[in-house]
Amino acid sequence: MLDLLIQVWSKQNKRAIACLSLAPLAIGCAAAGVLDSLPDPAASRASEETLVAGEPMAPQPERALSEPAASSSQQFALADNNLAIDLEVGMQYADARARLLKKGWVPVEAPEPGPYGVERMAYDAGFTEVAGCAGTGAGQCRFDFIHPGEQKSLAVITYGGSRLEVAGWNVQSVSPAVAAAAASSSSAAQVQRVIPMQFQGEWNFSLEGCGVGHSDGRLLIGLNRIEFYESSGTVLEVVTQGGHKIMVTSEYASEGEIYTETDSFELSSDRSVLTHSDANVVRYRCSN
Repeated sequence: MLDLLIQVWSKQNKRAIACLSLAPLAIGCAAAGVLDSLPDPAASRASEETLVAGEPMAPQPERALSEPAASSSQQFALADNNLAIDLEVGMQYADARARLLKKGWVPVEAPEPGPYGVERMAYDAGFTEVAGCAGTGAGQCRFDFIHPGEQKSLAVITYGGSRLEVAGWNVQSVSPAVAAAAASSSSAAQVQRVIPMQFQGEWNFSLEGCGVGHSDGRLLIGLNRIEFYESSGTVLEVVTQGGHKIMVTSEYASEGEIYTETDSFELSSDRSVLTHSDANVVRYRCSN
């Protein structure tokens, strides 16, 4: 009787029994699904190690294939092959000036400055095209040129006060009338009353004679005075031809005699050698 009751009950509740028997499987499946969605711990550790070993870098800007863009003045210089402005930032102004003169640029003589300051020093050194200097900051100065044939004006800016190192330059177009007027009032061969700074100092036939007062090869060149071994002269007139050639007319006194003489000097490109053209004599710059 009991068996019969169990069979009847089982038939009536077989769906519940099936559900009860499937419950562990469902739970297992659900658990398996959850675990499948979770990252594998070993794989996660490997991924972390990979990221640490090859940690991604921040995006880097692409390296330019061409040279850096030039300044506006440099762009003009590169574009205008006729003028071919061959200047470099940081070069000495005397060297820059010499290059410009060779290319046909004419210094525009400025009004004579006052008795003091960098402007006065530059003017006395033969750079009469100095238009003005700043008394503070980087000690900038401006020097003006004109190119009559190309009808262009050029302003060269220096910094460093009396060191006069090129900081930049700017070229602009001018009218034919302005170019002609500027050219007529200026000349590539400048006449002045003092010897340019790059020629000044002590020179000698050999470096061993430098600093020796009785050396017969010694030549002292000052702002407005020249001293040879046996004679000395006061400068009356200086004609500059570029930054490396000058003709100096001086009044000399030697052994009671006073006379006037003109001497031509040429400076090497590195300013270390001075050739006395008239006497065909070469002297070397003393370090002091």
